[in-house]
Amino acid sequence: MQHKDIPDRLRALEAANQSLQRQLEQEIADRQRAETALHEKETQHQLLSLELRQSEYRFRTFFEGNRDALLITSEQGLVECNPAAVAMFGYSQKEQLLQVKPWEMSPPLQPDGRDSAEKAAAFFQLAHQNHGYNFEWVHLRADGTEFYAQVHLMPIELEGKRLWQVVIRDITDRKEAETELQEAISLLNSILKTLPGLFFVKDGQGRYVVTNTNLAQFFDKSINRIIGKTDAELLPAEVAARAMAKDQEVMAQNKSISYEEVISRQGVDHTYLTTKTPFYNIKGDLAGLIGLAQDITDRKIVEKELKEANILLNSILETLPGLFFVKDLEGRHLTLNSNMARFFNRSIAEVIGKTDLDLLPPAIAAEIRRKDQEIIQQRQMQHFEEVIPTDGVARTYLKIKTPFYDAEGEIAGLIGLAQDITDRKEIERSQARLTAILDATSDFVGIANMAGHQLYMNAAGYRMLEIPADLNIEGQPLSEHIPDWAKPIVLEQGIPTAIEAGIWQGESGLITHHGREIPVSQVIIAHKNAAGKPEYLSTIVRDISAQKQVEASLQQKATELKAALEEVQRTQSQLVQTEKMSSLGQLVAGVAHEINNPVNFIYGNLVHADRYAQDLLGVLKLFQQHYPNPAPEIQDEIEAIELDFIEEDLPNLLASMKVGADRIQKIVLSLRNFSRMDEAEIKNVDIHEGIDSTLVILQNRLKAKSDHPEIKVNRTYGDLPTLTCYAGQLNQVFMNILTNAIDAIEEENYGLRSQGQPFKSSEINITTQVLNTDRLEIRFADNGPGMPEKTRARLFDPFFTTKEVGKGTGLGLSISYQIVTEKHGGELTCNSEQGKGTEFVIILPLKELADY
Repeated sequence: MQHKDIPDRLRALEAANQSLQRQLEQEIADRQRAETALHEKETQHQLLSLELRQSEYRFRTFFEGNRDALLITSEQGLVECNPAAVAMFGYSQKEQLLQVKPWEMSPPLQPDGRDSAEKAAAFFQLAHQNHGYNFEWVHLRADGTEFYAQVHLMPIELEGKRLWQVVIRDITDRKEAETELQEAISLLNSILKTLPGLFFVKDGQGRYVVTNTNLAQFFDKSINRIIGKTDAELLPAEVAARAMAKDQEVMAQNKSISYEEVISRQGVDHTYLTTKTPFYNIKGDLAGLIGLAQDITDRKIVEKELKEANILLNSILETLPGLFFVKDLEGRHLTLNSNMARFFNRSIAEVIGKTDLDLLPPAIAAEIRRKDQEIIQQRQMQHFEEVIPTDGVARTYLKIKTPFYDAEGEIAGLIGLAQDITDRKEIERSQARLTAILDATSDFVGIANMAGHQLYMNAAGYRMLEIPADLNIEGQPLSEHIPDWAKPIVLEQGIPTAIEAGIWQGESGLITHHGREIPVSQVIIAHKNAAGKPEYLSTIVRDISAQKQVEASLQQKATELKAALEEVQRTQSQLVQTEKMSSLGQLVAGVAHEINNPVNFIYGNLVHADRYAQDLLGVLKLFQQHYPNPAPEIQDEIEAIELDFIEEDLPNLLASMKVGADRIQKIVLSLRNFSRMDEAEIKNVDIHEGIDSTLVILQNRLKAKSDHPEIKVNRTYGDLPTLTCYAGQLNQVFMNILTNAIDAIEEENYGLRSQGQPFKSSEINITTQVLNTDRLEIRFADNGPGMPEKTRARLFDPFFTTKEVGKGTGLGLSISYQIVTEKHGGELTCNSEQGKGTEFVIILPLKELADY
């Protein structure tokens, strides 16, 4: 049993061994694979390490050897830089550059005017958002010089820190080249703009590649709409065909051509002189053509006109009133007119080619030859007079001789014109005598043509107008020496009158050369020809400054006397008015005093009379109680006197008398307050008492009557302190203002009644108040008709009145104004609008009147 199990156990052991062997082999294989993988990883690591070292080497080589400046910077400053950066920024050592702060590497402002720090911060923000940013910048070198740079800014991460990689390329040369290119383009554009003709460049296919603005205007299109187009697209077919045929001729013959052609523009023919020449590219190949077309229409017209002018010149020469001639350098006559031929008593053909020696006496001919040679040598035109005997009579000729030149600019001879001025010389001598007479006069004498330009002025005129003696006034306009205020007198009145009537005389003015005005007395004469047409004007002017000064002085004295007279009249009227008011005040005061005594007597006895009457009535009642049946005679008398009525009415009668006495007392008090017998003295008074007293006096005019309704007075009194013033004078002011208001209201109501219209409600509002503690204000406002502005403006003028004659002196408000302003240092104003009533405002200071 045991031996039988051995094979099985051996097989089991063998199977287990094989399993273990397979596992071992698997483990060995896995280990080998792991070792291989590890070896591969080690090899890969070595390769990566080698590659990293190589990459670092390449980066360092790139970093150190790069021609662009490479910088690594952080927020604190520069971290690394390459040698190119050190050199670019002008430092000798790397450490020097690394110590520079980034903001110290730029000027304060960039070329666009922006702050460098502000602009750099914006670019860093853009680089961060876009993971890089390119821009142009201006940097500073160590010596302070600036240079343009192209900058690439890129954020990088290194060991968890944010850094910035900056690549800087110096583009100074490029900028200079760009500037030069821009200047060249600007110069080319300027040349194209200033070319006088139509400039163009075409390629080999006849397309326009360059034009100037003149050609654009010719086509009536913008330059952009011309570029790339051919003549066939821009010109009429016939014109385009001719132009393209000429282009093909230039390209085929490879040479420049010039030709004239007529092109119709807007219905008008224009002649153009066109020059076209081939141009070549860099390789030397024919690339197209350059053309310039000039509008020579005007030149053609000039040439035509020149031909016509030559014909006309010959005609003119024949019609010239003088002697015209042309000589060569030897003195031979080349051209002359028929007048010159007649002077020689020969034909033109007989004179041509002859010298003066062949035609005139030797002495005269020699002098003429000498003068001709002098003019040729000096190369200058000369004007001179010459006396030549003609037919035994000495004639004076005014000659003009000038050299003329050939095409090479050399003197070829001279041209001359001689005019017989014998008669004119005689006139000049007569005129000289007349001028001497005119210059001797002390008055300004002048002559002008009908266009208003001066022809002559004598010495007195020069002196009067302070014109320098060497200044020629001939041709200057008359208006130059006439002030603006006198121009209508002279130009619109004086000259037209002189032309119509022959002469004008009046006063005007002149302006001297230095701008000083002069009053003058002037005579203007129009000189007419035989047909009655005026040919020129003459004037005789006399300075009346002294006379005007005397007149002004007299006028000033007259004005002063008038003002003094008005002041005397005003003062006299014021004195009269014051005297009237004083007399009225005395009268009122006297009346008030005389009335006051009996009134006081009546008022004082009324109390006793009332008490006595009551006592008597009491006794009478007792008598009636105790003796109810009196004697018949007493009974008859009681009935006759109506004792019952007396008992009832007597107390009422006494009460009514007391009321009347009270009223009289108040009136007397108002009269005394208004009269103010102490008006010459300054007193502290209650303004309201003065106003109320005035109203009491005017009460009769305020009451309703058949011809006007009641004028209601509304009093709005403020809390006023007593005022130091001339009380009587202020009462006069109140009286004048209230009287004027009542007059205006009554006049308005009278007008309404006359028109059959009902009366309007009339009222006067009186308001008082204190202004700013130092002034008091009194307002009198009525709802009357008001007044126009021109009346209001003159309201306080002395003797000004709108009332009928006999109803007003025009002094009331004038005196009131003086009382308020001069006596009390206050203000009196009037506010009024027609149809809206009138308001007088009085403002009085509360301080002492001694200040005034």
